[in-house]
Amino acid sequence: PSLGCADPESRHTSASRFRHLGFVRSARRCLVTLIEVLSPTVKQYGPDREQYTQKRNILMHSPVSIVEIDLLRGGPRFPLTGVSECDYRVMVSRPSMRPDVLAWAMTLRDELPVIPIPLKGDVPDASLDLQALLHEVYDAAGYEDYLYIGNVWHGAIRCSEASPEQCARQRDLGSTKAQGPPQAQGPTQAPPSPRRVPTDIRQPHPRCAPG
Repeated sequence: PSLGCADPESRHTSASRFRHLGFVRSARRCLVTLIEVLSPTVKQYGPDREQYTQKRNILMHSPVSIVEIDLLRGGPRFPLTGVSECDYRVMVSRPSMRPDVLAWAMTLRDELPVIPIPLKGDVPDASLDLQALLHEVYDAAGYEDYLYIGNVWHGAIRCSEASPEQCARQRDLGSTKAQGPPQAQGPTQAPPSPRRVPTDIRQPHPRCAPG
């Protein structure tokens, strides 16, 4: 079947709070796979996290696949049994595997993996090269012109806006040039293999249940 891309909740949410992409069947406008890139507001405890948790739980009881990408070092992660401590994490949930999911747990020095994007029926998976995508975004956004000051949420300022104290601190760290995050400088380890782990799927509220 032909596939298209849609953001099914773009009318109800702010782009600065929620970042996701949906793959739909063009003919029936039926959501097939949701790709969610977690934002700081979704990871922090509060209404945005609760709203996303409810949406995630509803989709876990539907025929929709979920791809959850967490490239934020800060904030509490959503619980997954059997996954080690990590800096970044990716989860792929297929309806045929639930309650199990595939999980990638990465450190700063790991290369980001190529992950599968499940499609409908017998259609082969698409693939998403996260490492290549990161390099492309890093170059396009000009992050080499930024100075990183160590805050996991808002740790970058333009070099031209840096104070003498901040520039001196950067020199003390062993560099006279602005340095990007370790992942942008190039990983030193091969990407980890995914692990199949169980996840906690709660029954959705009857008024929120699919169908």
